[in-house]
Amino acid sequence: MSLVAALTLMAGAAHAEKPREQSKSKKVMVQELTLDQFQQKVYNLSDANASSSLTYLGDKPAIVDFYASWCGPCRMQAPILEEFDKQMEGRVRVCKLDVDEVPAIAQRFGVMSIPTLIAFKDGKQLSKEVGVTSCEELMTMFG
Repeated sequence: MSLVAALTLMAGAAHAEKPREQSKSKKVMVQELTLDQFQQKVYNLSDANASSSLTYLGDKPAIVDFYASWCGPCRMQAPILEEFDKQMEGRVRVCKLDVDEVPAIAQRFGVMSIPTLIAFKDGKQLSKEVGVTSCEELMTMFG
């Protein structure tokens, strides 16, 4: 079986599963952002034309998952991000951006393939990972 066929089968199976119930003690805080929310919480892109450098607006480190709802590997990444969020216990803001809904942001950050995960800290982009990324790899993105 080819890799594409295997991923397609896994994505279909994952999509057919019922949503997992979350523990009442730990609430998953992964946020899907709109363009306006991204500009308020991460970067204000309206200032991008005035300056070649952008300033990170977040009050704590963040990881942004650039994804699409139709993307099988993106669906595989979602539970990994939820686990990462639980392990980080609110120390890192975990956000998702649908590249079909906000293509300008994806273009601005050079997203060519999905899923792409970008880590931000202290006003700077720390790292970028393309493809399904394990929880352990997500932890290393923040040094």
